[in-house]
Amino acid sequence: SQVFQEVATKRADVTIGSYEDIQGFVKNNPGKLKAITDQPLRYFSKTFQMPTDATTLKSALDITFHDMQLDGAMERIVKQYA
Repeated sequence: SQVFQEVATKRADVTIGSYEDIQGFVKNNPGKLKAITDQPLRYFSKTFQMPTDATTLKSALDITFHDMQLDGAMERIVKQYA
């Protein structure tokens, strides 16, 4: 990625990127960059797109995700894959 190359060539001091993106850069450019932490700095929300008339599906997903947050399932999943 261009932003990682900017840091590697000292045209920029630091950048923020996804774990997947930086790992791809490091694999192809060993020794050029290093992460300042192995923990996420922040989690970014994602969204699902669906037809506007899919109200039943939207309600089911809303309830499921809410329940997953309440019972800790969401946190366990994040810890497992983060």
